[in-house]
Amino acid sequence: TLVRDRLLAALKRSTASLEKERARQIARVKQLENERRRLVRAHLEGAVPVDLLKEEQDRLTEEMAQAQRQLNLTEIDWDTVENNLTLALGLVSDCQQAYRRGGPRVRRRYNQAFWKAVYVDDDGDSYARLADPVAAVLPPETTAKLEGPEDMKNPDRQDADRGSSKHDLVGAEGLEPPTSAL
Repeated sequence: TLVRDRLLAALKRSTASLEKERARQIARVKQLENERRRLVRAHLEGAVPVDLLKEEQDRLTEEMAQAQRQLNLTEIDWDTVENNLTLALGLVSDCQQAYRRGGPRVRRRYNQAFWKAVYVDDDGDSYARLADPVAAVLPPETTAKLEGPEDMKNPDRQDADRGSSKHDLVGAEGLEPPTSAL
């Protein structure tokens, strides 16, 4: 649960700007509702003719709809986020077992999720490039061990960033995902 709590806290920190935007849009909707009420009062008092009332009502209706759409974009269902995070952590808690139980399509997807590319040189030595999300969460010493020594990094390769998601560099029986990555 420590990993789960840390990931959830990081997600909440990363959505802080959404919360600010949400508060801004809520204030905008309230402002437009108040403007609409003032417009109706002004019309009832005879200060605003019917044709201008209609024009302003249409403008306010469109602005309220736009503000509501923006507000909807900032809505985060934290229950769903927490449930999905729990499910995802369950899947990665024993990657090796899930990998072995899965068929060729499942194994290929695991390979594509964990590995950007796998290289084998003429001597049969192999090394790999971890996919960005995996490389970001693993400790540097684990990443270094999985990607191989620095002298095997093949700096002059021609196909930079073309991994197993684009080509069948790793088939169904390829490298297995790291065990207990998290």
